[in-house]
Amino acid sequence: MLGELWVHYAATPDSEKAEVAMLKRFADGLSKTSRDGLHDANDPAPFANLRTGRGSVKQHGITGATGELGGVPGVAITASSLVIEKAPSPQRASVPKPTAPRRQQGAGTAPLQKVTAKDIEAGRVRFPRPAKRLLPPEREYVAVSVRGREFERVRWDPRIGPDQERSGLLALGKGKLDTLVDAGEVLTLRSYADGRLELR
Repeated sequence: MLGELWVHYAATPDSEKAEVAMLKRFADGLSKTSRDGLHDANDPAPFANLRTGRGSVKQHGITGATGELGGVPGVAITASSLVIEKAPSPQRASVPKPTAPRRQQGAGTAPLQKVTAKDIEAGRVRFPRPAKRLLPPEREYVAVSVRGREFERVRWDPRIGPDQERSGLLALGKGKLDTLVDAGEVLTLRSYADGRLELR
């Protein structure tokens, strides 16, 4: 999930030297089994790297991947000139696309779906369509109060797909609902004009 993605970085006064050092460390750390399974076992580089950083280009077998078009002298592919045409999709029966719920401007209340034992175990609350209209129409993190307990960063997913709409999910995390809700209860959502969300 995107919310669990970490991007690590570090500043360096010499990016080219640092890149070569990292690529060399990668190549030196490969086991014989891993190296033997590579497309280019003699000049290895990570999957997404086409150039090794050591003055050579990985033998990846992709024509034109680094800007050149093999077999046609003087012709180069650039990002601005490359156009990819998509083949027409086969005709399918028209399926109406669900309309994204719009967040109301003022205060509102709506009942949620009955909380199950599995919901409590997973630490999630499910939202039917009327309740979803009081929350953002796209995935994001929201602040919410659940029976007086404040949660500042909770993952919200309205779950609106291209051909179907499912119950929205508010994922608080495992163990977070154990002492707040009992299986079989129906919580009520209250949305305030200032954007605050409260489950009671």
